Amino acid sequence: KEGPQEGGAQDDGGADSDGDFQQVQAAFEESLPAFLKTAWAMSVIDLDDTIKAVCRILLKDVSVPWQIRVRRAQALMLLSQIFLRASQAAAGASGDQDIKMKVEEAIHAGMREK
Repeated sequence: KEGPQEGGAQDDGGADSDGDFQQVQAAFEESLPAFLKTAWAMSVIDLDDTIKAVCRILLKDVSVPWQIRVRRAQALMLLSQIFLRASQAAAGASGDQDIKMKVEEAIHAGMREK
């Protein structure tokens, strides 16, 4: 015979469900900045490693003449300037509220898919 102690959840009518939801939501909002910083740091490390490997391959490829490697280096410099300008424009356009709304939309979309 399974009692409330052994059998899992005990339903007490949902009296505290609103309070529980608000506590969970508050805890989520409080931990969101730390979660985002961690996810961002991991992404930056992964991108940095990938970019370094690609650049090493492109710039140290001895199967092509040095002139091609110089042109590749120039193209990489141009590409880096484009990405830098785009990131600066995005940083100026996004505020904390905008980021929070985007994260909430992504979470809700993920929940709807399940």
